[in-house]
Amino acid sequence: MERLLEKPHAIYGNAITVVRQPPKKKLPLDPVKVHVQGISETTAEDCLRFYLEKFSDAEVVEVYLGYNNDALATFEHEPGNFESVSFIFDDS
Repeated sequence: MERLLEKPHAIYGNAITVVRQPPKKKLPLDPVKVHVQGISETTAEDCLRFYLEKFSDAEVVEVYLGYNNDALATFEHEPGNFESVSFIFDDS
């Protein structure tokens, strides 16, 4: 996960944002799930899966693509440091 936080990234030139999505109720955050925002409509599920795996060093077991250029990814185990899982992808 540290590699995702080190610098901005882009998929097909689209800046994307990944954040931990806290539940509306007071529940503990799930350490193996991340919410990805701002992905391109043309980004395939496999592309996002491979990209997240490359930078997190953990296997992604599920990806649910949303309707608002977002997705929910579930890792096999907690990748790296989830203390600050918010990162922004950019084409820089």
